[in-house]
Amino acid sequence: MGELTPMMRQYFEIKEQYKDAILFFRLGDFYEMFLEDALKASKVLKITLTSREVGKGKKVPMCGVPFHSASSYIAKLIENGFKVAICEQVSDPSQSRGLVKREVVKVITPGTVIDAEMLDAKSNNYIVSLVFFSNNYGLSFADVSTGSLKVTEFDADGTDKLFSEIIRINPSEFVVSDNFTSFKLWDDIREKFPKSLVNIVTFKKDSFKVYKETLIKHFKVVSLKSFGCEHMNAGIAAAGILLNYLQNVQKASLRHFLKIVPYQAEAYMMLDPSTRKHLDLTSSKSENEKFTLQHVLDKTRTAMGSRFLKNMIELPLRDEDEINLRLEAVEEFKNNTLIRKKLFNLLYYVYDLERLISKISYGNATPKDLINLKDSLKQMPEIKLCISQCGSRKIKLLRENLRELPEIVDTIEKAIVDDPPSSVGEGNIFKPGYSSEIDELRNILKNSKQWILNLEQKERERTGIKSLKIKFNKVFGYFIEVTKANIDAVPEDYIRKQTLVNCERYIQTVDKV
Repeated sequence: MGELTPMMRQYFEIKEQYKDAILFFRLGDFYEMFLEDALKASKVLKITLTSREVGKGKKVPMCGVPFHSASSYIAKLIENGFKVAICEQVSDPSQSRGLVKREVVKVITPGTVIDAEMLDAKSNNYIVSLVFFSNNYGLSFADVSTGSLKVTEFDADGTDKLFSEIIRINPSEFVVSDNFTSFKLWDDIREKFPKSLVNIVTFKKDSFKVYKETLIKHFKVVSLKSFGCEHMNAGIAAAGILLNYLQNVQKASLRHFLKIVPYQAEAYMMLDPSTRKHLDLTSSKSENEKFTLQHVLDKTRTAMGSRFLKNMIELPLRDEDEINLRLEAVEEFKNNTLIRKKLFNLLYYVYDLERLISKISYGNATPKDLINLKDSLKQMPEIKLCISQCGSRKIKLLRENLRELPEIVDTIEKAIVDDPPSSVGEGNIFKPGYSSEIDELRNILKNSKQWILNLEQKERERTGIKSLKIKFNKVFGYFIEVTKANIDAVPEDYIRKQTLVNCERYIQTVDKV
């Protein structure tokens, strides 16, 4: 390490913490990869492999991608089952003396993607956790992009049912306890999902208490009784392992995970993999989605509705009462053309709220996302009014649970321009009049020369130094210049930056300007 350049020493220190990920190391306008990461990435991404000196003439393989178009490259790596750690410059290069501070701000894996460009709007993207505990198989799965977390368990003789359920879920990533990997079932799962990313977690005698506490702490509850899963010890272990993994990878609070949903596989018609394959329910042997039942039935108006329909097709109900409740709601919409058409038109303006809320929770939302949220929420009063005449028990319950949230609509309406840019960095996001501070900064930007002249005159009057000047250079930016004859009149809030033969140069803190 002593022979390395300071930058490469920093790289290796960070890489040591993320050995299982391809490290996107930010260098100016590029993300660079080195050594094994560069060899793997250049092959998958089909980009040029070069080299970089690391110290004393020694060179290592290197490749890189522009930071502004990194998403497509990351998506390609994720598709191929890689984990990507994003290492950003967290200090301003222009203000840093020596090496710029860098740290990993997020880790992206196949099962933790939230970027819409990397996801199928009509399908959930699940990450699955598997545990063997208390003579039961625990299964938990989550969709990070929607905040759903489900849990169930199977007895020791239920390997076929568990295997069928995993096939149905079709996970893109696994988090598995080390004791689970000793079963033949795991070999069958790996054979079925050879490209899925796998994370092995050590499970000890006291692990159950640790992972149960992880869930209790996250959901801020005394026990898991309110969720109805307190008796599922293996399921709780699986859910705890999964949530703990997501917290470590996402480096976020996961606030959009609001509950655990327990379920019993027996409540649905279990379909083995062969049956699913031949029925062409949601996927086709020809790999053409047009030849699936889902494609035939999917006339939904929103991405959320499409995902919900897919889940209904894959999980046929067995309970007669539940079936009749669903049919009652379907029949009401079928028989009431006016309500159906009105609702269909209203839903056109409803965006993918599940995934929008997740992006906001992670702090990744764009100005356009906020406008989409506002437009979606604006439809809620009309939607509630539209279905108020319905007598179906399911539709009544739906209406009772719909929240209008006018305060959020009003806040976004007042703050964000109607047609905002795609990213925060482009500026011009807030409406004039929303913030006096932003309005003032905009005015300075628009009339910068006059503002500098006004400030110069203001400082001359304040200090009594008639020869005071405000100048600019590339080293200091803007600064105040005072001749040596007037140094005694310099106020205490001036900070000396440079001494020349005939003058002194100063700056002021922003709050003094």
